Amino acid sequence: MTSSPLNPSQHVERIREILIGRDLQNMHGRLSRIEGALEKSPPSQDPSQVEASLARLKEEQTALREELQVQKLEKKDFPPHNEPAPTASVANGLTALQAQLSSEMAAHIDARYREILSHLEKELAKLKGEFNEEVHDLNFSKADRSELSERFTRLATAVSAATRPPAQNDGETSEAYFA
Repeated sequence: MTSSPLNPSQHVERIREILIGRDLQNMHGRLSRIEGALEKSPPSQDPSQVEASLARLKEEQTALREELQVQKLEKKDFPPHNEPAPTASVANGLTALQAQLSSEMAAHIDARYREILSHLEKELAKLKGEFNEEVHDLNFSKADRSELSERFTRLATAVSAATRPPAQNDGETSEAYFA
């Protein structure tokens, strides 16, 4: 299938020409029939009949215009099935629309991704700050190893001094003291 050099809007215009052209042909046919009827029957010389005929023709013209407008609206809402659809232009239009939507969605997704990433970075910085504060508090409140060593030494000395038997001058052994 060869694609025509017309763009989608030109295809739409061409379809309108086809549809409205048919309506115009129908209108010309009706007007020709009316003119033929008028030519066959000689106009009456009575002015009241001429006025009545003119009024009738105006009413018919108004009715035909309304009918034409309704037909135009119907054809606009429901395109005819017997005319071939410009599939290549529709496909090209859909492809272009798909590309546009795709690029718009990609931009939207990228923006949302950056927003979420920024939020996560802020939360991570907040948690890192809290963690650093807790580590600092732990370092400040923990006992130093040398201080703990000195405390255990003093405690061991105090315990060993409290459990040693007093020195005996009368010659008793320390074993008798515990017995």
